[in-house]
Amino acid sequence: MNLKGVFLGMKYGIEAMLRSGGGSVVNTASAAGLVGWKGHSVYAAAKGGVIQMTKCAALDYAERGIRVKRHLPRYDLDWPR
Repeated sequence: MNLKGVFLGMKYGIEAMLRSGGGSVVNTASAAGLVGWKGHSVYAAAKGGVIQMTKCAALDYAERGIRVKRHLPRYDLDWPR
């Protein structure tokens, strides 16, 4: 899913959550959005956008009862830090 798909999912999902009193959003991105990979500039840019949009939405909606988190498959689980 690209940045536009995540944006639209959040737009309509958060609208519904605001009406119902809260909820949670979990966006899946990629470690490529943090570090980039040779030959994957468009992919890395899209995933970086998902990561940043998620951070901003978390700040925008925290006080309204909506948690917004991101998941980076594999990176969140066992990549060395």
